[in-house]
Amino acid sequence: MKDGTATSRSRRSEDAGRITIGRIAELSGTSKQVVSSILGGGSSSSRFSRKTFSRVTGIARKFNYRPNRTSVNLVSGRHGSITVLFKSFYKIPFNAVNFLIRHAESYGQTVNFEIMKDDALPRCISENSSDGIILFEDVDASILSTLERYGVPHVLVNTGIRNQPNSITFDEEGLVRSAMKYFSDSGKKNPVFTSGDLELYWNRARLDTALSGYAGFGLKRPIILETPSVKDPVVALERIFADNPQADCLFIGEEFNRYAILVDRLCRSRDIRIAYVFSAFNHYNFPVADFSVEQKEVPEKAVGLLNQIINGEKPSGPFRMPYNMRLP
Repeated sequence: MKDGTATSRSRRSEDAGRITIGRIAELSGTSKQVVSSILGGGSSSSRFSRKTFSRVTGIARKFNYRPNRTSVNLVSGRHGSITVLFKSFYKIPFNAVNFLIRHAESYGQTVNFEIMKDDALPRCISENSSDGIILFEDVDASILSTLERYGVPHVLVNTGIRNQPNSITFDEEGLVRSAMKYFSDSGKKNPVFTSGDLELYWNRARLDTALSGYAGFGLKRPIILETPSVKDPVVALERIFADNPQADCLFIGEEFNRYAILVDRLCRSRDIRIAYVFSAFNHYNFPVADFSVEQKEVPEKAVGLLNQIINGEKPSGPFRMPYNMRLP
């Protein structure tokens, strides 16, 4: 009776998912090293037959074997996770989280998220708790120097550091050249450009490209509205068009939605071409050209580049992600 009770308890324990590699080795008549290799927790150099593979995996399924991730990671020398380190979650591109998680899965990784605090070094840096880090915004130089000092693999996405082999930024210069070509091909000559905070690399790159390249497209020097310098950018932009009836094309380099009513009026009142950077879904259907980066390409490129560094390879960046133009 006691033996039967002990056997029943043992089976319940195994059925609950607590069966070990050693027990599977015993039941399958093979070594723990072979079982570890088959179930993903040991050396890949182990040799085994198809019959042994089927026997081991069959026992694992029967007893609901669940690998101990900590043990697997100890064997591999990896954490099996990467971390997105951020100050503002809204700096992470729209829908990037979905593609980050899915693409990391293809490398056998999970994705953690950690908020940066002003008074403390992030745990993913101070502790050896992540295989690598992705940053989607500019951070203090002290953070970057600490990453370098500790040798933590990291990738910089859409930051002011554009020319490092671990950086991914957007092709802002190509974006503006495409917009100016669109205006020129449409027979327009007198552009107006809106620009946001020039401390951000994309605004500076767009403005510099517009001011240095307009003549090559047969355009007049653009009228520039630096929106941080005015109280109400919409009112200021409306005033520019009222004072400049010859203005016939507009590039909106920031959040489009706040200009929607004005854009609607401009489209109705004059023959104008408008281009803008698509940043969020909206419900407007204006005859405008919009520019956007394929949503899945940036996170997939970031995860792939990070894993190059994790694997000890030379990173293949820097990358400039192109904008796609959609015409009206």
